[in-house]
Amino acid sequence: MRMELLLLCLKPAFDTVNGTDRRSEMSLRQKKSREEKVHKKHRVKVQELSGEADKTSKKKHKKVRKETPNESVEFDAASSSADTNRINLKLSENDIDSKTKDDSRSESLATKMRDRLNAARFRYINEQLYTMSGADAKKMFQKDLEAFKIYHQGYSKQVSRWPENPLSHIIKSLKKKPSLVIADFGCGEAQLAQSLPKNTVHSFDLVATNNHVTACDMSKVPLEDNSVDVAVFCLSLMGTNLVDFINEAWRVAKDGGELKVAEVTSRIEDLTKFVKSVQRLGFKLESKDTTNKMFVILHFKKIDKKSKKPIHLELKPCLYKKR
Repeated sequence: MRMELLLLCLKPAFDTVNGTDRRSEMSLRQKKSREEKVHKKHRVKVQELSGEADKTSKKKHKKVRKETPNESVEFDAASSSADTNRINLKLSENDIDSKTKDDSRSESLATKMRDRLNAARFRYINEQLYTMSGADAKKMFQKDLEAFKIYHQGYSKQVSRWPENPLSHIIKSLKKKPSLVIADFGCGEAQLAQSLPKNTVHSFDLVATNNHVTACDMSKVPLEDNSVDVAVFCLSLMGTNLVDFINEAWRVAKDGGELKVAEVTSRIEDLTKFVKSVQRLGFKLESKDTTNKMFVILHFKKIDKKSKKPIHLELKPCLYKKR
């Protein structure tokens, strides 16, 4: 009797516990259901983002599987192999692209290093030319033709940065007179001769860069006395024997012939003194153009009167900064 009463008393408590357990179980089931729905949505998203190629492959795979299961397996293997080949091909292309980029970078670096070395060598050669005679400079370049090439490439690069090239002014003034015979001292690549095809132009430099140029020492050019109408020195008065160069221009120029000198302004420390020195060598100043900040152009005329006293003619070196 007592046991029955005890069970009756405890029944509500057991019912409450059982009810709680049932509610907890239902709650867990609902939670699990929600999680399954979320996972399903994620799977759908992944399938949507997998790409058109995979979708097409799957559709074909399903179609073949319905018709012939054995062929489906073969198709699946072939599709997998094709995908693998595409991946391998893509990787190979990436490797090639990477190697090409590396090679391009290497070539670019090599070019930059070569340009720097050539620039340094140009500066060195340029400095040497101001400290030796024309004859010594000729010997130097005859022993090393590559040095002459590097020098003129560097020189052309420097002049190309100028707003104007003085040679253009000289060419313009001479084009109007096609009958003139011209001697171009230190001609480089003979641009003056090539720009004046109607004129007779004798082009001289230490090394012959083309068929227009005669290689020689500027103080001893292969021309007869009194044989040219115009002698030109365009950015070419370099060395320790400038007086010899001007004397040679006087020798080959006709009576009343012209001497045109174009030089970097910074090289002429005292323009008046420089002009007087040239005049003492048998020339008279006709005109001067100092309108350009980079260079000055002087136009002289040959006269008979020459000074018998020793004359000192000097220009400052044109030293190029490292860039």
